[in-house]
Amino acid sequence: ALQVFTQMKKATVEFDLFTFISAVSAAAKIANTKQGKQIHAMIIKTGYDSEIEVSNVLVTLYAKCGIIDDAKREFHAMAEKNEVSWNAMITGYSQHGFGIEALDFFQEMKKLGVMPNHVTFVGVLSACSHAGMVNEGLGYFDSMRKEHGLVPKPEHYVCVVDLLGRAGFLIHARKFIEDMPIKPDALVWRTLLSACVVHKNMEIGEFAACHLLELEPQDSATYVLLSN
Repeated sequence: ALQVFTQMKKATVEFDLFTFISAVSAAAKIANTKQGKQIHAMIIKTGYDSEIEVSNVLVTLYAKCGIIDDAKREFHAMAEKNEVSWNAMITGYSQHGFGIEALDFFQEMKKLGVMPNHVTFVGVLSACSHAGMVNEGLGYFDSMRKEHGLVPKPEHYVCVVDLLGRAGFLIHARKFIEDMPIKPDALVWRTLLSACVVHKNMEIGEFAACHLLELEPQDSATYVLLSN
């Protein structure tokens, strides 16, 4: 995508809003901050930096790449923000180990009346997991349905298993999986198995591996984890 963007530039074809959004999004996906910043400079020159969609994708670029100060600067410079803007910051903070900052942003988001969505809660639950905030994470998970009317998706269950597993609450993690209203997928079992490797719990590790091998019998990574 970025190669086509470069060809387009050489051919002096005029860029529009969607060209810039797609190009910055491509740079974000492969963490190409050098080209992302070059495109950002072009966006400023052409005046598209006032568009909320462009600002959102720029925040996502810098947040994904761990350039949090630039992400924050772009975020605060936005005249208008929506849930995508807030989600980009929460996810970026969470992915790069700034759990407390991610949760602070989440609280600010709610104070301002911006409604969280499924993406928001993936970032929030991941932040709690990395920060070791088990009770807070479980509270946020419960609030999805009770306060916000959001039905948790598979990725949210994975986050809770990771939350419990990282903290060493493997029995609770197993019980949580067994009580899930949806069928656990391979990622849920792999997350539990990985936690068992870290905490050296053979019994629950074998339990998780059996379920994982039923779903993905050809997955060599499971055997590597088991050997550990």
